[in-house]
Amino acid sequence: TNFIRAFKHHLEESGEKYYTGTVTHVAATIAEGNTLTHCRLALRNKKNVWFIIDECSFTSALQWGWLARFRFVGCKFLIVGDFAGQLLPISSQYDAFDYENVEYSDFMHSMVNGLRIDLTEYFRGQDKSHHEFVTTLYDRNLDVHNAVVRAKSRYNTKVEPHYHLVMSHPTRVRINGKVNKRLSESKECVFISTPEIRQGSMVNLPQDMYIWSGLKLLGCVKRSDTQTTNGREYEVTRTTDTQFELRMLHPDGDEDKHGQPFLLTYEETAIRMRLQHALCYYTSQGRTFRDGPCVLHDTKHRHFTKRHLIVGLSRCGEGCDVYIK
Repeated sequence: TNFIRAFKHHLEESGEKYYTGTVTHVAATIAEGNTLTHCRLALRNKKNVWFIIDECSFTSALQWGWLARFRFVGCKFLIVGDFAGQLLPISSQYDAFDYENVEYSDFMHSMVNGLRIDLTEYFRGQDKSHHEFVTTLYDRNLDVHNAVVRAKSRYNTKVEPHYHLVMSHPTRVRINGKVNKRLSESKECVFISTPEIRQGSMVNLPQDMYIWSGLKLLGCVKRSDTQTTNGREYEVTRTTDTQFELRMLHPDGDEDKHGQPFLLTYEETAIRMRLQHALCYYTSQGRTFRDGPCVLHDTKHRHFTKRHLIVGLSRCGEGCDVYIK
């Protein structure tokens, strides 16, 4: 993010036009840009402009395909991200694109004119040894089993978790329900029940929730509107007999960048918001956990990979805030 800001400043001083894009709304906010879908429409008649892509490992084969067309008409690219340490797009499960080796492919070489820059300075926290350990997991000769064993031996001090990272939505719902009910016992809260949602209409299903002032929720909408955006974090600032007052939180935690308060009815909150005591690994990408320790679950899950391990460990800036179950 710091590199992107410095690069943008250089482009602005040079009078060059640029667009910043990434796949998710959270990453787009951090990069101070828009989603790739928005940028695709904005750039459809543009030539010879800079296209800055952040969190590049999220990018699907289909998106790389139409980005290459912009390269063909003269657009220039700054492609930023962690190819080996982030989860792949959902489409990687069924398309034939070689995601594992795209970083060193002729395609990527042509997109960036052969220039590669490795960033080595750690900005997420003060624990350099934590960062240095995570970088050892990038070794391609290290398999997921041995990586987990090595990580468990280091992050083995039990903590009182604020976040739980899991592999599946049923596990997310179960842990969220348990933690939310326990925390509500010491709060003055409002209970809202699960709304009726057509089965199969979404994966991240809603659930019963106890809500109180200060609780942070996750936005979950199919289409963003003026109030709620998918994947963004919201804080409940006030409760009334029929409504909740919420504000959108900026991912970097800067109080001056948080959104203005707005109101949602109980029903609207039940549909648009999700508990986030537990999150799926994929949902956590692009975020920094600042509110407390994190526990990594499901390391023996058949779909758990070294990418999940790196993503989970990287959410916290300090190694003392991580425990692997």
